[in-house]
Amino acid sequence: MERSIVAVSSQEKGDRQQRRSLVRFGIILFSCFLAFAIAYFKFRRSDVLDPFLSFNAKIASFVWNLFGGSAEVDGVIISSGSDSFEVITECTSIIPTAILICAVLAWRSSAREKLIGIAAGTTVLFVINIVRIISLVYVGSAFPDYLDVAHFYVWQVLLILFTVGLWLFWAVKLVRTPPENP
Repeated sequence: MERSIVAVSSQEKGDRQQRRSLVRFGIILFSCFLAFAIAYFKFRRSDVLDPFLSFNAKIASFVWNLFGGSAEVDGVIISSGSDSFEVITECTSIIPTAILICAVLAWRSSAREKLIGIAAGTTVLFVINIVRIISLVYVGSAFPDYLDVAHFYVWQVLLILFTVGLWLFWAVKLVRTPPENP
């Protein structure tokens, strides 16, 4: 009889510890999202992000031209043929990257694991977003009737899936931090 009481007690401790870890994750994730949202809404329309927006436009144009396209960049505007596309803050990987960083920071892992998750995730999301911009330039030039569908529906969903998938891959495959002791 004592054994079953000890087993239940041990199970209850494990359940409480798991709930505490989940609550801790949620609080850190929410706090990080809130801090990001405040900073994002303060700076998203300011000149602070212009160099990053311009960098995105230049990289996308360079890669587009590398693969036989014909695009020119003027600041944040990519022109290809008679079409022009403006790279605004929402056209960058800032938001998906912030979501990934918040999730990585909130998850129980070592500082080294967090650094790897943030560095690798930021890089992958940046590259995916450059592919997104290039594909939208292509769709806008070749299939203008489908630009809104590709931009607002296909790529929005894909970026969410990539962001969540990267975080899950990192948390499941790369994090080796042992679970907390009850």
